[in-house]
Amino acid sequence: FPPNIPLELSYYIASYIEDVRARGLAPDIYISDMKTALNNFGGVSWRA
Repeated sequence: FPPNIPLELSYYIASYIEDVRARGLAPDIYISDMKTALNNFGGVSWRA
């Protein structure tokens, strides 16, 4: 099993993902996969 991501790092990654999506640098399916991965790591609870 992958290690748990520290909460602070989860929020950092979350803000980075949101920034990337806002800039249109990543397809939505990739963003969705990243969110799923973070949730599986016990990281941030994502809003819909």
